[in-house]
Amino acid sequence: MSTETRPIAVLSRLRLYVVLYARARTGFAWKSYRPTRHRHAGRPAKLTVSAHDVARELRARLPGGAGRAKIQKLLYYCQGWHLAHYGEPMFAERIEAWKDGPVVATLWADEQHDRPVPGRHEVSASYLDVLEYVVDRYGGDTGAQLIDRTHGETPWKSIAESAGWTPSAPSKTIEHESLRRFFSDEAEVARDRANRRQVVVLHSVPSSAIAQEQAAALQRGERVQSI
Repeated sequence: MSTETRPIAVLSRLRLYVVLYARARTGFAWKSYRPTRHRHAGRPAKLTVSAHDVARELRARLPGGAGRAKIQKLLYYCQGWHLAHYGEPMFAERIEAWKDGPVVATLWADEQHDRPVPGRHEVSASYLDVLEYVVDRYGGDTGAQLIDRTHGETPWKSIAESAGWTPSAPSKTIEHESLRRFFSDEAEVARDRANRRQVVVLHSVPSSAIAQEQAAALQRGERVQSI
C-alpha cells in the first residue's frame, strides 16, 4: 500500500469500527454498516482463512482465554454475521448442529485429537471488523450461556426439532443460507427497535408527575428529556 492511500484505508476502517461499536449493545449496525460493503478494501476475494485462524484471533481477544465450547459458539456467530453483511462465509469449514449447539466439526476433531492444524493465514480487515463485534457482543457470556442462546435460535433449533439426537444419528450441516437469513433478520429487528424509540419531552407539570412519567418512559426503553 502506498503512503498516499494508507491514510485513506486507515480512516475507512476507523469509520467502520466506530459505526459497529456505536450500536454493538443493541444490535448489528446493519443499515449504517451496509454502505461500506462494496468499497471495503479488506473484503476477501476468496476463502483462504480457516476456522483455526478465526479461533486463534478470538482467543487472542478474550481475557483469560476461552474454552472450546465458547470458541465454537463464537465461530458460529462470526460466520453468521459475516454472511449477513457480506453474503459470503468467513471460513470454509462446515458448521454442524450438535446436541450442545453449533459446532465446527473439523476444528473440534483437530483439537480433540491434537492433529496438525492448517497453515496460518492472515485475517483480513473485513473479518476482523465482524470478529471484534462478535467478541464485544457475546464475549462476556460463558460457554454454557452461549449454548443456551444458540439453542433458542432458528439455525440450530430448526434442525434440533427434527433430529431426535440419537447417538447413531448423523450430524446435520447448518446451511449458509439459514445463517444468512437469520442474522439478516436479527439486524433488521435491532434497527427497527432503535428507530421506534421516542423522545418524551416533559414540561409544565408537577415534579412528582414528571418523576412518574420519566420512570414509565424509561421502562418502555424511551429517552427522556425534561424542560
